[in-house]
Amino acid sequence: SVTVTDANGCTSDTSVTIIATNINNLTGIGSLNMFPNPADATVVIDIQLESAQDVNIRVMNITGQSVIESNLGSIETKRTELELSKLSNGVYTVQFTIGTETTTRKLIVNRQ
Repeated sequence: SVTVTDANGCTSDTSVTIIATNINNLTGIGSLNMFPNPADATVVIDIQLESAQDVNIRVMNITGQSVIESNLGSIETKRTELELSKLSNGVYTVQFTIGTETTTRKLIVNRQ
């Protein structure tokens, strides 16, 4: 149960259900690796699928704004690099759309 109190002291109680998912639940994915993380100038993405599928990668900043997009097309196995030099230090969300399914990973950009 969660209780929310506003500036006037009014409260509201509600229940919250959280459903967790992970990459092991996605069908057709052999492996999905992203390294190094934290990254500096580039990050390597290594994808191995059980069969060819359309793959799109989107990097989003903390506000959800898309800062990098890459369409890999229909692939089964691919290693690619994303250029990060235009990004500021911080935490980003990398969204992978593989076929009809989506998963996300956290990416930290940390330049010395």
